[in-house]
Formats: sequence, C-alpha cells, structure tokens
Amino acid sequence: MECEVYQNMMIRVFSEIMKDKFFRRYLVISFLISLVFFILYLVLNNYIMEKISTSYFDKQASSIAEIIDKMPDNKDIIIGCIMNPDDNYKSEGKKILSNYGYEGEYLKQYNIDNINSLYKKYMCILAIIILFFNVLVLFIIFMVMKYTIKNLEIFYKKIEKIFNFSDDINSINEYKSENMNLEEHYNEGIMCRINMISDKANRNMRIHMLKINQEKENIKALVTDISHQLKTPLSNLKLYNTILIDEELNETERKDFLYTERQVIDKLDSLISSLINISRLEAGMINIKTARAELNNCLCRAIASIKTSAAKRNIDIINQLDKKYILDIDVKWTEEVIFNILDNAVKYSGNDKKVIISANETVNYVILDINDEGLGINKTEMNKIFKRFYRSSDKRIQKENGCGVGLYLARKIMNIQNGNIIVSSNSMSGSKFSIYFQKKGE
Repeated sequence: MECEVYQNMMIRVFSEIMKDKFFRRYLVISFLISLVFFILYLVLNNYIMEKISTSYFDKQASSIAEIIDKMPDNKDIIIGCIMNPDDNYKSEGKKILSNYGYEGEYLKQYNIDNINSLYKKYMCILAIIILFFNVLVLFIIFMVMKYTIKNLEIFYKKIEKIFNFSDDINSINEYKSENMNLEEHYNEGIMCRINMISDKANRNMRIHMLKINQEKENIKALVTDISHQLKTPLSNLKLYNTILIDEELNETERKDFLYTERQVIDKLDSLISSLINISRLEAGMINIKTARAELNNCLCRAIASIKTSAAKRNIDIINQLDKKYILDIDVKWTEEVIFNILDNAVKYSGNDKKVIISANETVNYVILDINDEGLGINKTEMNKIFKRFYRSSDKRIQKENGCGVGLYLARKIMNIQNGNIIVSSNSMSGSKFSIYFQKKGE
C-alpha cells in the first residue's frame, strides 16, 4: 500500500515537472549532462583498458625477445607458451616462482608498478569530470532554487496586495497590468495553477470588499432617507398635539385636528411598515421562496385588497385574464407587488375611471399589464419613479398620501424573482405597468 502511494506521488511530481516549462527545460539539461558524463566515463574506461592491454603486451614481447635471444632453438615453443599459456601449469608455475621469491608483497608491487602511471592518469581525468559534473548539478540546483524563490516572492507580493486591497482606480489598473504579465509568463504547469488560484482569491476579495462598501453606502443612504421621511410627520404630530393641549378650541376645531392627526398617524404607520419591509429586504432578512403557484389567484387577492379604495372613487378594476398561468413565484410577495401597482393606479387615476388588467406571454416571460386612465408620468420621471422614496413634483400627485416606496419595493421583489417591471405612459391616456414573470420550470 505504501509502495503504491509512493509510486502515485512520484508519478504526480513527474507530471507536474513535465507541465512546467522551466522545470522541463532543466530536466532535459540534467539528462543531457548525465548522458555526456556516462559517455565520457565509458570512453575513459575503454582508453585505460587499451593502455593496460598495450602495456601488458609490451611486457610479454620483451620477455619473448629476451628468452629467444638466449635459447634460439626453442623459438616456437617459447612464443606458444607465453602467448597461449596452458592453465594446467598454473599451480606448478606459482610453486616455481615461489621458490625464487616471487610471491606476496612482490606481486602487489609488481602490479602497481605496471599500472600506477595509468591509474593516476585515469583518476585525475575522472576527478576532473566528476568535479565538472558536480559544478553543473550545483548550478542547476541554484537556478531551480532561484526560480522557485523568485516565484514565491512574486506570489507573496501578489497575495499581500490582495489582503491590502484598495478600490483605488490606479491600484486596480496596476494590479491588472502586473497580472497580465504573470499570465504571459505562467501559461502552464503548477505555477499557472497557483497564479489562477491567487487571481480567483483576488476577484473574490474584490467582490467581497465592493459588496461591503456598497452595503455601507446603502445603509448610509437608507438611514438618511428614513430620517428625512420620519422628520416631517413627527414634526406635524408634535405641532397638532401642542395645539390640542395649549389652545382653547371648540369641539368642531378639536375634531378637525384629531382627524388630521389620525391621517398623519396612518401615513406614519404606512411609512414605518414600508421602511421595515425595505430594511428587511435589503438586509436579506426576507427570504423570497418561489414555488409553483397560479398567478390568477395572486391577482384576485390583490384586487380584493384594493376594492374598497377603488369603490370610494368609483374606479372599475377589470380583470381580462382568460388563461391560467402556473409560475414559480412567491405568492405573498407577488401579491404585494400587484397590490402596490394597483394602489398607485387607484390613487392617481381620479374618479370614475377604469383599471384594465390583461396578460400575454413570450418565449421566456408571462407579462401582466396593468393599464390605468390616470395622470400619466412625465418622460423625465420614467426611471425615477422606481427609486426609493421618490415622489413626483406634480402637485396633483403630491396631494395624495404616499411615501414613494411602493414601486421601489415592487421592482426589488420582481428582480429577486428574476423578473422586472417596465412602465410606459402617456399624459393623455394614463400609464401601463408591465410585470414580467420568468417562465422558468414551466
């Protein structure tokens, strides 16, 4: 088992080396150096063996010449015995040499004297080759360490910049420029993957920091808006309360002030309720859960909720939906969206008008259209009406109760459900609010 783990680890290491251009280059260089060293060793060894053989042959030639000179009649026998000795006489030959003192230390000295000079040359050349080989190996190790340390320093600085993130434009451009250079340099292998991971960490950190900064700005803007929206009705309540306490009023005047005070309280209650919904929605405390549901049911409940207000103004709400639409929606919040748009249609349409509701569909969306016969919306205010707490400067609109959060909430809820709200308007014929529901999962 351990052998298999070790084998897998070696395969993985080798695979990573082969993926990296730098390591691959030096691996090839190391292999070539080792091959050259091996070839030199074989050449040197062959050279020494030839020298030893030549020296040995020269010794034999000298011996043959000397013996033949002293015994010329036995020339053939002498040459045959020396050049092709019979191993059967080996033991007897050793005994004869021993009788003449040629044994032990003499034999060692005899061999050393014969090969000593060749051996010294051999060792000297081999030492030079080994030294040269070691120098090359140390150089390769040095280059690899230099490459690795340099890259680690680059990635350290890169990671340091990630944690010292700044959303300053110059800082971001500088980082992008450096990153492009790194991507050109590291286009494969382990360094490429480390670079990609650090890029991913940087992107996540930047997104996280931008979200935090955006949330801070949103909270700041929300607190400012809340303070502004609450200040006026609270001041009015204080004023009415002071008048009721301090002034001597008859019963009719007192009732008028109490009625006005109740209207302010109702407006304040509606505003606080809307502020709570906005705060919870933007803080992510409201969890919009979509499920398969019938759009017609949401529409009918929203119409029922607004029917009393519509009846006071003699406004006829006409539902022209002739088909059931089953969609992935959050029933509660979708009903809130439709109600907010119907509420605006009723408030700003005047008396004896109609609000017509129809639907059509495209490949990807079901579109619920709410047409009113109201005041219409100026083109310059088309996009502004969906901003938080925005109310038109038109005096006819200002006289109606409202705090400018209904449409903001409606679009926010639809965006979370992957939908949208689009408005088109004509000052002569009212407005049309188109609610887009995605047909996902249909």
